Amino acid sequence: MPPILPTDLLRCRLPCHERLWDAPTAATWWSLKAEMRMAHSLSKLWTLTMDGV
Repeated sequence: MPPILPTDLLRCRLPCHERLWDAPTAATWWSLKAEMRMAHSLSKLWTLTMDGV
């Protein structure tokens, strides 16, 4: 039995970044998570640095 609503019409937010959601392996997921954590930390550091200027 086909679904009542076609799934391609449904739009919802993923519980995490799409790159994490689509990670093919746990190792890839961990690597992406580390990259994102580093990018977030650098962004925060930049903001704090620029606020002090």
